[in-house]
Amino acid sequence: MAGKELIDLVILGILHRTSVVEERLPAIAKSIVPDLWCPTSDVIAEAIERNKKFKFLICTRNLPRKLDITRAGKERFQALISLRLEANAGTLCYVFEAIQFCFLDNAMPEIIQAVLEQQSADLSMRLAELKRRCEHCPDNGHYMRLWMGMERRLLETKAEVISEACRKFSN
Repeated sequence: MAGKELIDLVILGILHRTSVVEERLPAIAKSIVPDLWCPTSDVIAEAIERNKKFKFLICTRNLPRKLDITRAGKERFQALISLRLEANAGTLCYVFEAIQFCFLDNAMPEIIQAVLEQQSADLSMRLAELKRRCEHCPDNGHYMRLWMGMERRLLETKAEVISEACRKFSN
């Protein structure tokens, strides 16, 4: 996944639920996962124009003029939210995982199920990898143990959230 696809997913995800005044969209996009990813206003403006060009977005005729998602935009959103990243995608993987999860409410049921199952499997692998790292880490100092413990708790919490989402989805 390239950066363009990520920002497109965010824009289409925001507009999937409601139309938004174009000038407000950058602030909304920047607020989705600001600790992990904060695109510049220029990147967002470029993405808005690109999505208009491809007819994924349209401007409403009434004032105030708002952006709205088209049927083609909804189809593009479903394609983007269902993408999988390689495990070695680095930090982009964490950003995509968070954004993907945030916009699952707009995804089709089969995509929700597939994404939740994939994220659950990915978290299990990351927990197992962390355990291996802890066992093989030559530095067993106080702060190293604190850091590794924090990582473990973070992954376990994410796994619990995904597990809860899976249970609620199956009901």
